Amino acid sequence: MARATIVKTMTKAEARAATDAIKTATARLWELLLAAYEGEAWRALDYESWRAWAVAEFDYSQSYAYRMLDGARVIAALSEAAGGVSPVGEIPERMAREIKPHLTEIVAQVRADVAAGVEPAEAVNNAIELAYVAGHRDAGAEVTTAAKFTGYSSESAEWYSPQIVIDAAVAVLGRINVDPCAEPGQPKNIPAEHHYTAKDDGLGRPWRGTVYMNPVYGDTIGDWIAKLITEHEAGRVTQAIALTPARTDTRWFQRLAGYPVCFVSGRLQFRVPKGRKLAGQSAPFPSAIFGLGVERETFLRVFGEIGIVYYERVTK
Repeated sequence: MARATIVKTMTKAEARAATDAIKTATARLWELLLAAYEGEAWRALDYESWRAWAVAEFDYSQSYAYRMLDGARVIAALSEAAGGVSPVGEIPERMAREIKPHLTEIVAQVRADVAAGVEPAEAVNNAIELAYVAGHRDAGAEVTTAAKFTGYSSESAEWYSPQIVIDAAVAVLGRINVDPCAEPGQPKNIPAEHHYTAKDDGLGRPWRGTVYMNPVYGDTIGDWIAKLITEHEAGRVTQAIALTPARTDTRWFQRLAGYPVCFVSGRLQFRVPKGRKLAGQSAPFPSAIFGLGVERETFLRVFGEIGIVYYERVTK
């Protein structure tokens, strides 16, 4: 009679330790791969080429071996630019291909951001988003490296909130009084009564009533989150929906702890002018949607269709 195997579910601490160990091992793998190439390990082991070594030792195809090498080079360059912060876990192999043609300018941007006081991990994340937009710009899409999506300019109108998020926000809020991060031009993407573009200085304007906010995703995002929380706690903003990257390691994200949040399933499809998707590609990072002052059961019902919702249940 076969013996039953009992699998013990990890505790949160054990799961975190295992995840961190995998990240460390992955980072070490990239380092070793690049070191083996630059140190000509293949020659020392009597292979005729890097390709022959990779195929024989690891059963890699020729194309995959070189894609792995490109990824290692990209990661090494970004890590060095960010002062040793590794972007491993943030850059899939496809993304490394998109970063490679723009690596020089992206590394320069990371260094500039870090020198300006941006957290290294945030600077690397911004660089990854910049690469995503730059890659599709070269493919002919109507985007620029200054797109709002990357956070390097709050004035660009290239990236808009997905319609599914807008519809859900309206369903929860009823109506939207203020969109403080509106794109320039007409028609507006968000059905709000008041729109503040970059020229209007949304951060310096009063926010009242219900707010929908898709903030600039760069190093100023903390200012937008702080403004939203301050206005809500002061009672000037009664309800709000905020669409943000799911960057749980950042200070601004942790300031939102305690508010209902939806962690979006998969990657959101952001929109470009005239409602077109960007070459059918999804965002290069996970997204989170917060509700401030909202009716929690309504938030759960509506945003539960988009992702997994967490909130503190208050019992009598």
